[in-house]
Amino acid sequence: MSQALPVGHTHAQRWRDPQDSLGRRLSDTLFIAAALLLLLPPLLAVIIDGANQTLVTVLQQPILWQALFTSLRIALGAGILCVVLTMMLLWEQP
Repeated sequence: MSQALPVGHTHAQRWRDPQDSLGRRLSDTLFIAAALLLLLPPLLAVIIDGANQTLVTVLQQPILWQALFTSLRIALGAGILCVVLTMMLLWEQP
């Protein structure tokens, strides 16, 4: 990020790695597919298990929404702090 980004009609251009071969693209695709197969089934199991008859009752409890908004405030604060600290590190480098 030490150089200015180009301005103009560059949105139609796509970046391609000249050393990117079919084998590398296939290995990347296989790696991403394996990660999805590893991560999605447990997530779907939790979602399906949580979607039962008591879902409406749980969603009506104010403590759930209070916990949600508390978590979102903490996440927003942590994200802003992370961005600020990262920008400070980037500005620090010559």
